[in-house]
Amino acid sequence: MTTVPAGLELARYAPHHKDAVVALQRRLWGGDPALNARFFDWRNCNAASEGESLVFLLLHRGVPIATRALHAANWYMGEAREPRLVYLADDLVIAKEWEGRGLFAVLTAAIRAELTARGHEFFFSLSALHVTRHLSLKLGAIAVGPLQPLGRLQRAAGALDAVRAVAARSPFVWRYAAGAMAFERSAAFFARLDAASTPARGVASRADIVVEAGMQAAEMARLVAALPRDGRIRRVRDSRFFAWRYANPLHEYRCVRAMRDGRLCGYLIVERALSDLANPRRCHIADWEADSAGVSSDLLRFVLEVGRPVELVTWRESGGPDACSALAASGFRPIDAGQTGRGLPSILVWPVDAAADPQGLRGGGRSLLDRANWDLRLADTSYA
Repeated sequence: MTTVPAGLELARYAPHHKDAVVALQRRLWGGDPALNARFFDWRNCNAASEGESLVFLLLHRGVPIATRALHAANWYMGEAREPRLVYLADDLVIAKEWEGRGLFAVLTAAIRAELTARGHEFFFSLSALHVTRHLSLKLGAIAVGPLQPLGRLQRAAGALDAVRAVAARSPFVWRYAAGAMAFERSAAFFARLDAASTPARGVASRADIVVEAGMQAAEMARLVAALPRDGRIRRVRDSRFFAWRYANPLHEYRCVRAMRDGRLCGYLIVERALSDLANPRRCHIADWEADSAGVSSDLLRFVLEVGRPVELVTWRESGGPDACSALAASGFRPIDAGQTGRGLPSILVWPVDAAADPQGLRGGGRSLLDRANWDLRLADTSYA
């Protein structure tokens, strides 16, 4: 049995902890305390569309020195018509001076006890970095993956990466490379999208393509609900989800929409990070849906030709065959070999009962441990 170390107290978040938790999370979210506070409110106090967040703390003399959160989310699994509520573990931070003392195991035991009391068989972690993944596997999580990042990188950026590889051996080259970063900032990509003030006509679909900073949550939810489901495990995307998800203050989004006869027939959402800890160049396809291959292709073509992103990334496991075909035709290729070689990014499936048979982890009749059973979007994670 995991016990709380002497001198520490296990607690649940209360409003008087907020400032200390926000300060602790600078190791994860970024150096701007005001931005971190807005993110904390969005993530935990406002709660996701599906329900409450559960924030576990370890306190030393009343001050948080470690935290991990659970967030409720509805998922479709297999052929089941009704969604299933599953908790997602995220936002793990341990103060540097308290690392290596088994605090992750203490927080995990608290999560398992809470979910046992609530009648859950499993929970997920979808945004684990290398150290968290390593610790999770030691405590009984099962990794599904790695997922396969696909990216499209402009040649100039690739050349700069080659210069940067040499930079560690030459201070002068490093100063040059740092100065050359301006052209590759993601803000320029968004500015070019915003400058597209008039609708474009899709080549393959003849749909009208427009860009918006906001989300038409009800229309997007209707489109998703009308599309056929293939039985894979995927998060429910209803109007409440869309309205909440893209209010994340750590990221900025643009929704590229395809309209036919006045109705939404597809969308592609791109993301760029605002945190000072994030890659200033990389942007992501956070989510993407279309009612035909032509619409799917036209949305991606518009983003690439009008926005001209320096680096745009998604996952092979996101979406269906039409999206995969459009990505391949547009030059997206496997990237991040170093990360995937370490098993990242991956889905971590946690049995609530550490002694349970992993092969029994199923949802809607589908194994949770088979990567082919997942339709995971970057929007389902903290990466975008």
